[in-house]
Amino acid sequence: MKWIMEVIVGLLKDEEPDKKRVRVEDCLKQKSNKDSNSNKHRDKRSMERFAYNTNNLKFELYVVHAEVDGIGVPLAYLFIENNGNCGNGVRTGVIIDFLVQLKTRGLKPDFFITDKDFAQISAARFVWNGIKVQLCLWHIKKAIEARLANNKKPQQINYNGIAAQQQFSFIDPLFSPSLTKEKIVFCPKEMRPLIWKMMNNHLHKHPLIPTIDGQFLSSASIWKMAVEEIYNFCKQNSLPWLWAYLWNEWYNADRWFLWFRAGCGDKLSIFKTNMFVEAHWKVLKRDFLYKFFRPRLDLVIFVIMEQVVPHNKRKFEQIFVVKREKADWRKAFKREWKELATRTLNNNVYFTDVNHWICGCPAFFISRFLICKHLIQKKGNVAIQFFDEVHRHYQYPFLNMLPIQIDNFRIFITRFEDFEGDNIFEANNLQACEELYNRLVDTTEKVLEILKDQQSKRNLKWAKGIENNFKPLEKMLSEITIYKRRRTMPRTFKDHSCNTLFFN
Repeated sequence: MKWIMEVIVGLLKDEEPDKKRVRVEDCLKQKSNKDSNSNKHRDKRSMERFAYNTNNLKFELYVVHAEVDGIGVPLAYLFIENNGNCGNGVRTGVIIDFLVQLKTRGLKPDFFITDKDFAQISAARFVWNGIKVQLCLWHIKKAIEARLANNKKPQQINYNGIAAQQQFSFIDPLFSPSLTKEKIVFCPKEMRPLIWKMMNNHLHKHPLIPTIDGQFLSSASIWKMAVEEIYNFCKQNSLPWLWAYLWNEWYNADRWFLWFRAGCGDKLSIFKTNMFVEAHWKVLKRDFLYKFFRPRLDLVIFVIMEQVVPHNKRKFEQIFVVKREKADWRKAFKREWKELATRTLNNNVYFTDVNHWICGCPAFFISRFLICKHLIQKKGNVAIQFFDEVHRHYQYPFLNMLPIQIDNFRIFITRFEDFEGDNIFEANNLQACEELYNRLVDTTEKVLEILKDQQSKRNLKWAKGIENNFKPLEKMLSEITIYKRRRTMPRTFKDHSCNTLFFN
């Protein structure tokens, strides 16, 4: 079975979109190793993308990461040279071309988790119509806390109270900031935790999860209630600048569905952050590039293709094929399950459904694993095999023992292998490979027969005449022998010759 990660590494330059040329070679996720040039499916339902500046030549390394049974699987890498001349959506166009390569091979994610990079967001929504973009919870919190702590007065007001009132009648158009010479308090320090607590609750609410009183709200109702709550808080505390910021950046009609889980009403994303992508960058930098300060671009590509891809392949096979290892989340899941099973139930009564695996308690909808003490204790004792076979899902039931995600991911792999588009590697064409080796072996055997025949006749003059023909073969044999006896890994493709570059 061909490994899915040996798919797409494109080296794209930020030229005009019609002039870009994609060289697809291998794939993984996006991040920028500080200075890469010396002189930077999950099941097919959820995917993460992230960019990282790689070097002082402004290279960015992107990666597409899939979630499979709660673990991250890198699918594709992309290098982009971002030299500052990226106007008119050039970077968006490059990312679109990259994602199209995955779409044509059968990748159809339901969720796209990213930070607040609108080039990535626009590209994903263009390629996959109707995909649910989910902003990373960690990045949201970081951006909110940084802005709330900044009392710098904006130079202009972009808030339109009349337009806001047209969407929600309870908004007072006169409640808006005004430019004065007086200093402003954007948000008092003691109120900042309250703001984030409200926003965190708004993010987690979903039509498939009941409220405390057992009601199931639509996505539009969740949005309206969230806007009303945050607006009333700002108005009661006389914080017009805060309200204008929250409306423009987070709660208006064009922004709320990017970070509310309720933006997708019929499915619930398992992941809320792209931390497993950050963990992937940590592995790349600390386990594979730790010896290099500002590594060359070709070195980074070499390390990804020759070391990182095989490493992730082995990890995937150990968990899902050989099954000698378990996904990392299962240990934490088991520990939290057992801890919740020992907690005492209070007198509060919530809507609880074990079959759909939902509960109306406040702890359930913010839980990492979508579990709470009410569901666990209502389900009762479970066999020890339960913790090895349980799976999380996007729809009802959110927790059961049906491995739908893994099956879907295997379907994607099969579709990818059956794809008959442009051949990325010549070796993928099995027929051509077989014909080539048959021809070379046949020629070599015939030459060997001639050599043995002339050797038996002691034909020295003929041997001296054709001796030069064998010097390239002697050189190939010598280089391959030395390569097989090496004690250190090749530093990059530079350490190879044509005789050893693809030797396996």
